Parts: sequence; structure tokens; C-alpha cells
Amino acid sequence: MSRKSSDGNIVASFGADLCLSGFTSIPNLLLTHYPQLGLTDFEVLVLIQIMGLRQKGVQSAPTALTLSKYMNADQGQIQDCISRLIDKKFLVIKHYFHEEEGNLTEYYCFDVLFGELSGIWAMEKQQLLLKTQRMVENKYSKSLKKIYNAFEKEFGRLLSPTEAQQITIWVEEHKINPELVLEALRRAGLRGVLNFRYIDKILLDWQKRKLDTLKDLLAQEENQSGWDKTKGNGKLKAKQGKAESGTGEDDDEFTLLYLS
Repeated sequence: MSRKSSDGNIVASFGADLCLSGFTSIPNLLLTHYPQLGLTDFEVLVLIQIMGLRQKGVQSAPTALTLSKYMNADQGQIQDCISRLIDKKFLVIKHYFHEEEGNLTEYYCFDVLFGELSGIWAMEKQQLLLKTQRMVENKYSKSLKKIYNAFEKEFGRLLSPTEAQQITIWVEEHKINPELVLEALRRAGLRGVLNFRYIDKILLDWQKRKLDTLKDLLAQEENQSGWDKTKGNGKLKAKQGKAESGTGEDDDEFTLLYLS
């Protein structure tokens, strides 16, 4: 057998043993937040070893002697550490009935430890939620201010409380993109129909067509424009054919709802 083949077998054998020996599942919240719990590096390492032995089914409540076989620390140091963890309630000794052996078996419970971690997690989630809400509020506040200014400039006057409320409803309750509100205002101005009812009808129509952004609106109108041109060319040819045969009729004219 060549050395290359032998090395390959060793690697394969190691890989098989690595998978068969299993892996220890450690909560990432514990690894990232243990300083906030007042735990030292050594205390966390002891906790990890206890979790590992429990997950492997070796012992549910390993002694300091057992743990010393897996750590670079003497039995006395480990025992002191276990005592501190018990005092802090991060290790709680409980019992369960072992049916096969017919006796009570001790095990370490991590309920208090995980409870403390859940409190830190909940606090972080709350802070993130508040931060997100503030960002959204600031975003909408800036967008609303921009829209208010645009309406007042277009109308040539200050907005009434009712009109300001209508804009707020469009943006915050109906979740209409602020750029679409500004576009509806622009088109209403071009048609000389500067009133909120008309603008609301424009926005309602766009909502029905599921147009969420100005880009969506322009893309649809561009496609519609191309379709109308094709349709118009066909009608022109048909009209020319009717004129030649002397049976032509005037086509209905298209009326644009919005000016772009």
C-alpha cells in the first residue's frame, strides 16, 4: 500500500471517528453574554464540560474528579468552581427516578441559567424593537414633512389639519409609498385638479393595480404605451383599408386619465 493511500485511509478513519464521537451543542447566547451574567471564563468552561458529558450520556451530574480528566485543572479548583455555580443558582441539583436501576439519579439543571439568558435576550429584542420603531418614525417623519411642503407649495397655502391628516393616513395607515403620493400630486397639478379627492382616486387606482413604487408605475405605463402604439398602428391600417373601400368610420378618441 502506498503512503498516499495510507494517509487517505487515516484521514477517512479520523473523519469517521470525528462524526461518531458527536458534537456538543452550546447556546451561542451563553458564549456571547456570560460576562453579563457575572461568569468567569473558567466557570463557563466547566459548564461546557458538564453539558458535553451530559449530552454524551456519560454523567448527568459529573463530579470534580470526572471533570478533571477532561480539563487542565486540579480537582480542588473544579470543585470550588462547581460550588460557586451552585451558589449562583446556575447549577441546580435535581433528581429523577431511573426506572432501569430503580433508584433516584442526580442531574444538573440549567433552568436558572437559561432563564437569565432569556432575560438578556428579551431586553436586547426590546431595545432592537424600540430602535427600529424610532428609525421608522424618523423615516416617516422626514417623508411626511417633505410631502407636506410639496402640497403647500403646489396649493400655494398652508394645509388644513384635515388635509394633513389625510396625507398621514395615506402614508402610515394605507402604507402608500411617499414617492407615489408626490407623483399623484404632480399629475393632479398638471391636470389643474388640485383637490384631495382627485388625488385620493389616483392613489386608490394605483393600489388596485398593485403599484408599490414609482418605478413600478412608470414601467407599467411604458408597457401600456408600447401596447397602445401597436394597437394604434393596427387601427390606422384598418382605417386606411375602410377609406379605400369607402366604408370608413371615425374611431373613438382615447381620453387620458393621467398626464405624465
